[in-house]
Amino acid sequence: FFFFFILHRTGVLSKQENHLPYRPIQNVLNTYCIVDRMLGLSKVTIQNAAQQIVASSRGQSTLSGSGISLPWQPYAKAEELNNTLNDIVSKINPQNSSSMGL
Repeated sequence: FFFFFILHRTGVLSKQENHLPYRPIQNVLNTYCIVDRMLGLSKVTIQNAAQQIVASSRGQSTLSGSGISLPWQPYAKAEELNNTLNDIVSKINPQNSSSMGL
């Protein structure tokens, strides 16, 4: 049995490495602001089912999904990545498709 995951490395001076298995992926989102749209860029966010507690500036805590964020992607590449990941996730875990929700 093979374990497949996304490996995401960031940082120049202090390097970080994140491993996100395909199985718990819930959503793959492409988002962009006005400036991103003018430059033809998009931010790809890969969300998994895990939740983490995030403290706000008012001292309140909220639950937030965790995952990987890939900013400054060309729009065509972001769409291709979105389609590819959705295909892989639907093949690995067909009962957990994003159309069914949680």
